[in-house]
Amino acid sequence: MKVLASYADFLETIPDGAIVVDKSGSIVIANKRAHRIFGYPENGLWGELVHILMPRELSRRHSTYVEHFFADPHPRPMARGLDFSARRRDDCLIAVDIMLNPILLEDKQYALAIIRDTTERRQMEDRIRAELMQERIRAVTDQLTELTNRRGFLTALQHEVDRFYRYKSPFSVAYFDLDDFKIINDERGHCEGDKVLRTIARKGYTALRDTDVFARIGGDEFAILLPETGAEGAQAAMTKFRNIVTAALDANDWPVTMSVGVLTCTELEVGFDAEKILYHADQAMYTSKRSGKSREYHRINPFKISR
Repeated sequence: MKVLASYADFLETIPDGAIVVDKSGSIVIANKRAHRIFGYPENGLWGELVHILMPRELSRRHSTYVEHFFADPHPRPMARGLDFSARRRDDCLIAVDIMLNPILLEDKQYALAIIRDTTERRQMEDRIRAELMQERIRAVTDQLTELTNRRGFLTALQHEVDRFYRYKSPFSVAYFDLDDFKIINDERGHCEGDKVLRTIARKGYTALRDTDVFARIGGDEFAILLPETGAEGAQAAMTKFRNIVTAALDANDWPVTMSVGVLTCTELEVGFDAEKILYHADQAMYTSKRSGKSREYHRINPFKISR
């Protein structure tokens, strides 16, 4: 017992929590730091089964883990060890790192668990990950309309082009701009113009599928990616889209219409990328605009168009 007492004194000198467990899973030593980590009064852990520190869904199976450790006792370093949740006395879960080592005291085999509370570190890591995710979202989002921006659209379109080369699934791209939008800005002000753009974004979004990508390319120009959509599906989708957006424009007495170019890819030569596809969709839009306002022009298979 003197050896155990001396070892308990030694464990008080380390900065982390420390628990010594015997083969039955009983805690024979726990330092003060471990008691503080788990919210127990001094010496409150001594004699308890170690599974009381496990999340409830693991506590019933923890005796098996103890058996496995003593069947093959070897160190589990903290850097490559167990990184999981543990249960405090108040039943709250905390994040911990645990390093396990077999030790021999008074000719008996024990397991030494060094425990480090990593709750703050993990919370910081979660915040950093969330901030990075928000930065990524902002990098591909148009601030005014909250639609995907040109960069994000090209990324999505390139994924669709790559998918086409693998699976030959057709897809369509619609490109449109607003006829007479300059009149709104000149006569009613840019705030009103911004309202027009936001309304088109909001109403147009409701007309599309979750898998479609709606983007503001710049100014009053927009693009829509319609994955797995042939010519007939694209025409039906854009008819629905234009009806909903036109109704919103008319309801606000905005003298604005749309010139739309739709490009459908059912065949595609190797070498086309997102930039080229978007360029040809843009050209289809200008073909529509040259034929008169509020028109729609469809083109199938851009590989037939001179590059």
